[in-house]
Order: sequence, then structure tokens, then C-alpha cells
Amino acid sequence: MNVYFNESIKEISGYDYSKRIEVNLRKAFEGEFNGSVNVENKFEWINIRKFGDSISFSNASGNLNANKWGDNYSISGNIKGEDGKYKYISLTVYKRFSDEFSFAINSYGINIYFDKYSVNGNFDETLYSKKTIAYITSMIFAIEIDSIKSNKANIQIKENYLLN
Repeated sequence: MNVYFNESIKEISGYDYSKRIEVNLRKAFEGEFNGSVNVENKFEWINIRKFGDSISFSNASGNLNANKWGDNYSISGNIKGEDGKYKYISLTVYKRFSDEFSFAINSYGINIYFDKYSVNGNFDETLYSKKTIAYITSMIFAIEIDSIKSNKANIQIKENYLLN
């Protein structure tokens, strides 16, 4: 998946045309992220909220919660499959490197690596639907966007550095 990252407006867009998955997410307000997922030309709006160290997503197709522990996250929830039945998922998202953009999910049937400009890996489509992968990706994008320091904070750091 190719990823376009715009730090100035805190927005991430990722697409994989071979899998027909597209995820767009933007930080709307402090603790709130808005965007969309497009899987197999089925478009949905998404809204993700942050409460403390937890990030939550919920809509008619399911819900996911990501809870931070150390530098890692536990993601769990229920996602509706193509058959109309909900499937429970529980995954661990591991921090890979010291930057705020590198994560990995390695579990039975899913191996995905997230970096600032790409998402790579594979998943078993009999265990994880493309919609589930899109929702998981949107949660990781929210974590990445939330880790960006605001321009105001960066300007203040530069001003303090220049004054000293």
C-alpha cells in the first residue's frame, strides 16, 4: 500500500489498487479523526475517537478498540463480514523502531508492517476480510497522526533554541 502523509494538515491517505483498498484519515479536532475507507468500490465514512491512551472506532459494520501498553497497542473488536456475521478479532500492534510511524502486526494469518510512506505485508483473506484490514489500517493511521507534534509546538521549540 502506498501512503501519502501530509504532516501540516495531519492527514494520511493510503491505497492499494491491486487489493482494491483505500484509506483516508485526517485529524479533525483534538481526539477526533474523520475519513473514509473504500474497499471493492464500497465507500464508507469513518470516525475515530481518542480517549486517553485508547482509540475507538464504531459504525454499522463493526467496532475496534486500540489500547496502548508501553509503545505497543492491543486492537480488538468485531467486524461484520461479507456473510453478514460479525467476527471477533484480537491483535497486537508492535512498535518497530523509535520513530512514531513504524509498527508491525504479526499474528496467525496476518503480517503487516507500517512505515511513514508504505504499508507492506500479507494477510489470509479467509481469516481477515479486506474491510477488516482497512479498518485496522485506519486505526494505525490515527495512532500515527496523533503522534505528530503540532506546528505551534515545533515553532516554540525552534524559538527557544534560537534564543539560547
